[in-house]
Amino acid sequence: MPTAIEPAAQERREHHRHACLIEVQGLHGERFFAGRAHNLSASGAFVECESSPARGEEVQLLFDVPPRLYRITGVVVSQREGAPRGFAVSFQTEGEKVRAVARALAGEAREVMRRPVLRAHLRLPCEVHLLCASGERVLETLARDISPVGAFLVTEERLPAGTFLTVRFKGSRSLHDAPAVIRWCREAHGAARPGGLGVAFLREEQALFEAVRALEPT
Repeated sequence: MPTAIEPAAQERREHHRHACLIEVQGLHGERFFAGRAHNLSASGAFVECESSPARGEEVQLLFDVPPRLYRITGVVVSQREGAPRGFAVSFQTEGEKVRAVARALAGEAREVMRRPVLRAHLRLPCEVHLLCASGERVLETLARDISPVGAFLVTEERLPAGTFLTVRFKGSRSLHDAPAVIRWCREAHGAARPGGLGVAFLREEQALFEAVRALEPT
């Protein structure tokens, strides 16, 4: 028997989904929450969040995409308790505003992709486990080298260049989330040359770099 939320889910699938992972602030009722929006389309998104509003509840989402702050209204259509935990929202705001957010995100990724690959920053050889999230996919990776502006992540997953990621490093006393974009993929060529992803951070991640360096033997 069809469920009440299937028509909304079908409607969302009819729109192009922009792969992204962006911090978002929100309001449901009188409660504020913070999360990450995945897979943005003109009609909805999945919001990773620890405190999920009830299905049918109206929410307001704030997307801070410089130079503008976008306010988008939606209705919660489903919840997910597994990882990543969160809720699916169907947007009520006009699609053009949502498409403006998607275009701004895509422009940010293209700008990073246009940057020349420079070796001005120190690349630290390491073997540190990092968790990465892309849309609703969560990847366990091993960083083989890292700098304040990027890293090489050993993984069997192959995602296309231009894909947004959030790279997470959880140390003993700190947690660092770094928004990033994939610049290139490499296939494995023996044990000495593992396959993986070259990622560029969207901003300089000096704190993350220092946290990883503190783990490595001097």
